Amino acid sequence: MDPRPNSIVKSWIFLTLSPTLRKRMISTNPASAKAAWDTIETIFQENKRTRTVALKGELRVIQMGDDTPELYIPPKIDSSITLLPSLASTMDDGRFCHLCING
Repeated sequence: MDPRPNSIVKSWIFLTLSPTLRKRMISTNPASAKAAWDTIETIFQENKRTRTVALKGELRVIQMGDDTPELYIPPKIDSSITLLPSLASTMDDGRFCHLCING
């Protein structure tokens, strides 16, 4: 089997990465394009979990302060909740109401 297609795809993957991620991938030196892709997928899945935990933590400490509900809910809570599905996480309506009332 010709190793060139694997090398070409692996090069494409490396060239599309940020400099920081590229350095990380070079140090791991994946043997194939598939291994490189799997490594990147693992890194991003870990980042999703970390970002989800951080976002939910931020939501728990949001305070309404002197804002009106119209100024408090959409920009502070709703905008954060809309990010959760992109992180493969959700928040049910009951939890959303609890956050609004708590703040």
